[in-house]
Amino acid sequence: MQALVDAFMDHLALERGLSENSIQAYRTDLDQFLFFLQEQKIGRSSSITHSLILDHLMALREADRSTRTVSRHLVSIRIFCRFLHDERYTDSDPSETIESPRLWSLLPDTLSPDEVQQLLEINNSAKKHQQRNRTLLELLYATGLRVTEIAGLKVGDLQLEESTLRAHGKGNKERVVPVAHTTVEIIQNYLLQDRHHYCKSELEAHVFLSQQGRPLTRQRIWQIIKEQARSVGITKKISPHTLRHSFA
Repeated sequence: MQALVDAFMDHLALERGLSENSIQAYRTDLDQFLFFLQEQKIGRSSSITHSLILDHLMALREADRSTRTVSRHLVSIRIFCRFLHDERYTDSDPSETIESPRLWSLLPDTLSPDEVQQLLEINNSAKKHQQRNRTLLELLYATGLRVTEIAGLKVGDLQLEESTLRAHGKGNKERVVPVAHTTVEIIQNYLLQDRHHYCKSELEAHVFLSQQGRPLTRQRIWQIIKEQARSVGITKKISPHTLRHSFA
């Protein structure tokens, strides 16, 4: 896929006559998009879909990027996808019908109490990753933490005997967040019963780990939320923002 981005850069320089600064801005945006696609194990331009582009844009929003920045990323992706389609690398343009983030609602859908209960329900306790995912979802909903704060959460940040945790936000600003007693119990059970299945090193400090023993990424956490929503029949668009606003 990198070769296609390089070809697109040549197209911008030779056929559209853009300045070096403009071309570099496109490359920066598309490098981030390619990194996202690699995390999703997408290696072919023909596999880029409307949903993947939306997922990337929502991940940028979840990382607290401004609407203007997300809109710029969409413009870069649109022009790249149009180039791929015009040059017959793809059969269609997956970005064609995506509205500008400037038109998106500022507040996402919220979940009803029943839908939250559905999302947090563990239908099969033996199902792979269920205890980890249940703890992650409970923490997102019960504390209103950002997904970046959840991804960066370390065992040393948990002060469960005081029913609090330390969250590290933008600019590494630290804040103390209260945690309900029932949520404390869920976290304690996960730490005692399940986390060791993922932890490959005693030095690993992050609370939520992948099967390979690495900290879960923002994108993977978002994917977990969507997978859980689908599994319990929730059809509305859902993201970490949805849980945060349901908390609020």
